[in-house]
Amino acid sequence: MAALVLGGGAVAVTQLRGGASTPDAALLAQLPDAIVVTPAFADASEPDVAIEPADAAAALDAAVARRDAAVAKRDVGITLAPPDAAVALVPDAAELTVPDVPAAEDAKIVISNDTWCDVSVDGAAKGRVSTAGAKLIVSLPAGHHVITCTQPGINGASWTREVDLVGGKTVGIQGTLLATVAVTIAITTGDRVQLNGMHYPRGSVAKLKPARYRGVVYAGANPGIGGFVDITRVPCRLHEVGQALVCDP
Repeated sequence: MAALVLGGGAVAVTQLRGGASTPDAALLAQLPDAIVVTPAFADASEPDVAIEPADAAAALDAAVARRDAAVAKRDVGITLAPPDAAVALVPDAAELTVPDVPAAEDAKIVISNDTWCDVSVDGAAKGRVSTAGAKLIVSLPAGHHVITCTQPGINGASWTREVDLVGGKTVGIQGTLLATVAVTIAITTGDRVQLNGMHYPRGSVAKLKPARYRGVVYAGANPGIGGFVDITRVPCRLHEVGQALVCDP
């Protein structure tokens, strides 16, 4: 006899004694998971057995139910997106843009001195203040800086300032390297002398920084001898020589 295996159980199908039989094609079409096993030889002693139609239908229903349960168990946890579901796309790296960060604005310092000097900032040379009254402008990043002004080879004269700068702001720094010297006013043609706008009476001692001055001798309200006079780094006597002013040590 032949056996029809359905989801783990077997249903016998009628077989003629002495030969193999094949289950009905219509039945096989309804049982896609069925396996037909045909014995290699017929047992002549085995009696023919016929399955009642009602029993075959019940076995078929049970086999289909077991198959559906196995498929449902296999598909648990699998979720498929609907065909029209929106899919978020990640843009290419080349399409990503990073906003520009504005560069920090520099600060400025304006350096002046009473005489020439070489300027350095944080140990780096930045230029020279050429003369008294001249200004050197340097742009620097915001923050703490050390400013040095020096006259190399001249008694090692120098000064140093520390500043904290704010971006976009300008700071003025004024220094001095010259010590004052004693100038005796020894004029003879007037009662006072005017030096760069300041008046000094005859016989007085003025404390002046070495520099070139414009001088005029006054007798009362009347100007007299005048011109430029150089005050050096050593004490001197200011007086007239002809129509000029000099300051001799």
